[in-house]
Amino acid sequence: MLNYSTALICACASNEDAFVNAVKTGLKPDAFTDPDASKVWDALYANFSEGLPHSKVELDMRMREMYGDGAEDTSNWLSLATAEVGDLSPADKWLEHTASSWMARRKQEALAEITELASEGIDATEIARYLADKLAEIDDSTQLEEQKAEKMRKEVADHNSARIRGEGGLITTGIDFVDHQCGRLKTHEFVVLAARPGGGKSSFARELLMGPVKSKKQPTLLFSLEMPIDEVILCLASTNCGVPANGIEDDFEANQKKLDQEQRRFASTIGKFLLMHEFTTDIREIERLTALEVRRHRPALVVIDYLQLVRAPHLKVSREQEVAYISGRLKMMANIHRIPVIALCQLNRLNVNEDREPRASDLRESGSLEQDADAIWLLHKPKDPKRNGLVEERKFIQEKRRGGSVCDFSIGFIGKTTKFVFSPVEEQKEWKGNLYE
Repeated sequence: MLNYSTALICACASNEDAFVNAVKTGLKPDAFTDPDASKVWDALYANFSEGLPHSKVELDMRMREMYGDGAEDTSNWLSLATAEVGDLSPADKWLEHTASSWMARRKQEALAEITELASEGIDATEIARYLADKLAEIDDSTQLEEQKAEKMRKEVADHNSARIRGEGGLITTGIDFVDHQCGRLKTHEFVVLAARPGGGKSSFARELLMGPVKSKKQPTLLFSLEMPIDEVILCLASTNCGVPANGIEDDFEANQKKLDQEQRRFASTIGKFLLMHEFTTDIREIERLTALEVRRHRPALVVIDYLQLVRAPHLKVSREQEVAYISGRLKMMANIHRIPVIALCQLNRLNVNEDREPRASDLRESGSLEQDADAIWLLHKPKDPKRNGLVEERKFIQEKRRGGSVCDFSIGFIGKTTKFVFSPVEEQKEWKGNLYE
């Protein structure tokens, strides 16, 4: 397990800003649990106090001056620790943990002193005064809460300013018609995209997945729990070049070559623009991998296909309670990472005699989905859909949107290439274009 104080001293030695932030909290050598870390802190602080450059050369010289023959061992320890930590960017998080742990440890030591004073028969009034002074000294020395508040004030103001200017806080789906009708996604939203089996939710999700890639060159993250990654790539290629993947082995050689070139182009983006994980059903693993991809690539959005396959095996509860837990975790994941999370969901099957559009109450297994979701999008295939050549009518319904309004509109779907056409069917001619070029 990562030792936060060790990671912090590595960041402080490598980055002057990280060290200055730590100094501002009032950290002392005893905040670090490793003796070598305390030595590095003393050496850094000595250079800082004298206005010397923050560099490895100056640090090594100072440690040789302060620790003599032991300086080489401390320097080797720092090199090994830095290599083990690797990414030093979460210095703020490590500082918060180190300062909090140091504060708690000092308070425990103060209470132990009070216990000893009481056993010696010291007057209770004197003990109370000593304890109050000691706790005030500890709180004042870290200034952690005020620093956190100042950081929050700045982040909130900067985030809202960027959003007002149209420079941040909103994610385009890459589908102009959807962005215009429904509004762009907010960075903290948990969206449920639902349809009955065969309703096209995976195809729609692939359109959303490619939106930020083609419009902003931003990576996106997919957890494909039902389809292997090779099948997802083939579907994306088919949608893009207009060549159906089904039965391609019996198609013309020119179409085979065209589809093969396209799928190779999409496959080359895996791990760069298309971040993909297949058959990862444990919610804890989904959270872990998302946090990892956020640190590495900062994806524009996360798509989970689909929610009914996600499990929380560490819980021994009913399936409805399990889904409620999972939806809550996905909402929290969107909030923590400030990334929209889109979870695909099955709708309950209607009675064969019931002909109506779906509602949020049709979400399978848990009413908590309706409560947790910031937006609920439903796809519906009418009983007698309109057709125009290869294009068949579908209906997109925004059943819920926090801070927005409900709406619905007709769109088209080309089943052979699993492509959605975001205009009313009656106005469409047979599609021959290439969406992502």
